[in-house]
Amino acid sequence: MTVYGYARVSTVGQSLNEQKDTFKNSGAESILSEKYSGTTASRPQFEKLVNLIETNDTLIVTKLDRFARNTREALNLIDDLLKEKIGYEATKFLINKSHKKLVYQVWKWINL
Repeated sequence: MTVYGYARVSTVGQSLNEQKDTFKNSGAESILSEKYSGTTASRPQFEKLVNLIETNDTLIVTKLDRFARNTREALNLIDDLLKEKIGYEATKFLINKSHKKLVYQVWKWINL
């Protein structure tokens, strides 16, 4: 049961420090980070994370747009996480384990 943090900023000039501090304060044991635009298809650290994370692990991001390039991708990724019994938290969207399924079902219902 490992807690992972995934930090991403869009440009080299931006800092990852705030996101990393949030993950450390949230108990992340491993933090993967990268500086890539959300429009970039190749995100090596995210791909590494996908291969590392296992059932009963937790993924923490600060905002959903940090780990998905668009709403459809976010919904698909969250669906994949739930199917694999992987927890997720988006710290600035106030999603946590206690109500993630409700939020996910609402998203599916309104078909964002």
